[in-house]
Amino acid sequence: MIKGFWRVGISFPKNIDDLVDGRHKGGAMRIQRVLQARVALLIVVAMVATSCGGTTLTSVWKDKAYQKRPQHILVMGLVWNPANRKVLEDEFVRQLKADGVNAAAGYTVFPEDKPPSKDAVAAKLKENGSDTLLLAKVVDRETSGRYVEEASSIGMRGGWADYYGGGYVTQTEQTYVFVQVKLFDVETEKPIWSATSETAVRSDTRSEIKAYVARILKALQKEKLIG
Repeated sequence: MIKGFWRVGISFPKNIDDLVDGRHKGGAMRIQRVLQARVALLIVVAMVATSCGGTTLTSVWKDKAYQKRPQHILVMGLVWNPANRKVLEDEFVRQLKADGVNAAAGYTVFPEDKPPSKDAVAAKLKENGSDTLLLAKVVDRETSGRYVEEASSIGMRGGWADYYGGGYVTQTEQTYVFVQVKLFDVETEKPIWSATSETAVRSDTRSEIKAYVARILKALQKEKLIG
């Protein structure tokens, strides 16, 4: 999500004399204000770049020999939480149907919490007339923490007492979920497309799943598998 970050045309001065010359008066305080403004702008750009959806695709693959388009997809979410599984499968079905692709949620065929056997899945695929199977599997979950210092207004030359009372450090944590999605051709039982993703988990699970599914379907559209 941040690939274009350094192409926004923002640059720091190569030399401090570039700021302190005949065109830029004011000394150290002016230099400080200019640098702080540019740093603030870079932070805003970074926030905008990373907030365009919380999901990043880390790898994508497609079988170039596969030239058909799925007509009926059975969607199965292999996730830990049954409630999240239902939301995930429903969202895939909703967005696929909006793209004109017939789809069915796995929980409507296999309502049990535990994954069905391979034979059971194969039988249902044939029974439902599905030509493709989409599996979304959570492969890892990771929580990382970091310390962030609150911005202080004491400036570069403030004493230790000003610095001591000017700001504080807080710890923030971010959880990431890593999901692998594979689309299989029912006739050959071979994968025709796959993607691995990293999603930053926040508070609203439903909206995060909605954004995640949209990101996956956008990748499928790019490969002309749907849409």
